Amino acid sequence: MSKKKCFICNNTLGMLKASCITKDGYLICGKDANRLDPSRPKNTYRVPIKLSKFISSHTANEIGDLLVISATVPYKEHPDNI
Repeated sequence: MSKKKCFICNNTLGMLKASCITKDGYLICGKDANRLDPSRPKNTYRVPIKLSKFISSHTANEIGDLLVISATVPYKEHPDNI
């Protein structure tokens, strides 16, 4: 059984770490999700419901564009293909 991973930082998502899912099925850890809101603390994993709904209404590519991830970062595998 494979571990679920954040598509941005590739960290394993455990039971105690918050995560969100994008419109197209990719997982994002709470730490990276909170990077979308500059007013959020940097080292927290708790994701507010409003931010979670925002993430679930966008695709992984759109989230990557909002976080300004360079094209040199390899795109992670889709969870359905694991």
